[in-house]
Amino acid sequence: MADPNLQQKLDKILSGQKQQNPLRMAEAREAQSVGKPMFSAFVDQHVSQASELAQRFIVIADERGLPAAVDAIGEAFQTESIAGLVQYAVKLFLTHHPEARSKIKLKPLESRQPNLVRPSRTLEQKRENIAPTESATPPVRSVGGAIPPEDQLEFWREDPLINEHHEHWHLVYPTTPFPPVSGSKPDGGYTLGDRHGELFAYMHEQMLARYDAERLAVDLPRVQPFDVNPLTVQKFTDQIPQGYDPGQLQLWDGEQWYQFRARPAGATLSDLTGDFASRPGAKIADQVGFGNGFFTATTQNKYLLLNPPSPVTIDNLGNTVEANRNSVDYYGNPDPKNFNLYGNIHNDGHIHFMLFDNQTPYGVMSGTATAVRDPIFFRWHKLIDDIYYSYQQTLPPYDFSQEDSDVKVKLRKDSSPDGKAISMDIILSLDNGLPAAIADHKFGTRAYNTAAAAAFGGDNWDTDFSSSTVTLPSGEMIATTDELLTEMLTRKINLESSDGHKEEFEIEYLSHEDFYYFIRLQNNLVQPQTVAVRVFLAPENHIEDPRLWIEMDKFAYSLKANERAVIFRPADQASVVRKPALKPDDLTDDDGASAAREAQPWCDCGWPYTMLLPRGTGEGMEFRLLVMCSSSYKLTLPDHPECCTSISYCGLQDLKYPDDTAMGYPFDRQFSQSITKTVQQFDHWAWRTIKIRYKNLLS
Repeated sequence: MADPNLQQKLDKILSGQKQQNPLRMAEAREAQSVGKPMFSAFVDQHVSQASELAQRFIVIADERGLPAAVDAIGEAFQTESIAGLVQYAVKLFLTHHPEARSKIKLKPLESRQPNLVRPSRTLEQKRENIAPTESATPPVRSVGGAIPPEDQLEFWREDPLINEHHEHWHLVYPTTPFPPVSGSKPDGGYTLGDRHGELFAYMHEQMLARYDAERLAVDLPRVQPFDVNPLTVQKFTDQIPQGYDPGQLQLWDGEQWYQFRARPAGATLSDLTGDFASRPGAKIADQVGFGNGFFTATTQNKYLLLNPPSPVTIDNLGNTVEANRNSVDYYGNPDPKNFNLYGNIHNDGHIHFMLFDNQTPYGVMSGTATAVRDPIFFRWHKLIDDIYYSYQQTLPPYDFSQEDSDVKVKLRKDSSPDGKAISMDIILSLDNGLPAAIADHKFGTRAYNTAAAAAFGGDNWDTDFSSSTVTLPSGEMIATTDELLTEMLTRKINLESSDGHKEEFEIEYLSHEDFYYFIRLQNNLVQPQTVAVRVFLAPENHIEDPRLWIEMDKFAYSLKANERAVIFRPADQASVVRKPALKPDDLTDDDGASAAREAQPWCDCGWPYTMLLPRGTGEGMEFRLLVMCSSSYKLTLPDHPECCTSISYCGLQDLKYPDDTAMGYPFDRQFSQSITKTVQQFDHWAWRTIKIRYKNLLS
């Protein structure tokens, strides 16, 4: 049961509220001066201190109770030496301590720190296509001063829920585990999550695939990596064509405002100085060497370490690239050999961008709640993803006849003369295509779902419902579709600064009409079987590229002997989506602090439902929707209330990752033949071409 008193105390700390003189706070807001350093989740020293602090709170909560831990948090907040560090420790504590996460909620980012979700430009500035600030000397966004085409995707990069997802993923999977502290249990502390490195690689890989789909929709090329193999100092120090101006993006720590700095177009990276000069990748030449060392390791399938060489796996590669304490190049703390051979390339890259010229304050690449806003985030992560892809290309192709030899199901498919894919067994329906009730059973109930699914079986099993209607025995009708619909909506964020000044600002965001899958599966066995159903989406013109397939869902389904089953699957239950799914109605009041958002902290991890679909185009952009069935014995989904999260991106709370197959299977390596031929060859694969059309893009 929630504790409102403790909740209120921590809400104040996470929002930076203190009992201060209002005049002093107003002066601090006006000055926007930086007196003490700002926390960054990519600086391992910062995260180590926060982890130690979080573990101290855990010990106090275990030994003296949760109220005592909250009191200790308040005391630490009064004396913090790095702005934001205690707040980060609190978020770790709330995410990883069972009692804390059951009694205290981590409020939405836009409630905790609404200034961290401000759009860089107002809707008026976007419609007039002008920069965030009037001063453009030198031009902030692009060389030449023109607004770059990529700014069409600001709505996506700056979406509060996407940035909250990125922030929360790094809380669930922190770079630095919680160390045991004095007074803790013998096994005290928090270890890195199961398959942390592989999930780090996969989650960011999926963000890139989704962003590429958005770029293709506005006729932009796919993300170009910051550098390509082999990396060179020259490329690392070339001018970065597009800058990023975050506008009035600020962090309030209770005493002063921390304004995030713009990176002007044409900026270049340089060696880090000052407090960061001793980092493994402080020098550009070292970053380049580390990157090339990874490409060598992936092609040779071994790390160049002594005693003896270690083989490369996607998990240890992710851990070493990030880098965290499971890196093959980590020897304990403190140890001068740490990260000497392969560095801390991912995190040091973030630091180079946040301090491109070694001047403070930091840019948005410093924070997990803000980094996604900057287009350079994706260019940097494309380089990081190239390292993983280099490894995946060395893996032998799957033999799907062996991998899924126990899967004896059939999905029907065909193709049209123009090459578009057809499958009568993959059926879609929009929300307005389903009745509010079926035979007096309310929408969403199990009886309703069973009745809706039955509409496409029995005598209708061989009917193509790609875009048509079916009348149920009760007289209700279900309409199906070959087109999913997205739309741009607006909502208001309420801002109350620490000096009591109130304002609200409007943001635009992408959403879509609710949709549902009906998947027909024929069991070809005379005995029951359970299969893992996996659903993916890719732009129609890029279906042969494994890196562009977006995971939409995965779940287990049990078939009776010889059954012709129709599966009814709502999109808001998708394995990639945070639970409960937040829909526009949940986001319109009180900064989205609706009942649907009052989940325990781990549940907040996952992709936002409103962004489940790529936006598409006004005339309808073609995508390929793939359903494949694989062996179910590798997919274990516990059925209890605590398992509320996005399993694909976040795993399960305090448990092993629930899918023993490689993350992204079957697209985690090259195919032995084309993807098209693979789908044609196997009965347990099928796909169909659909359209995604946006209805009212705001410009």
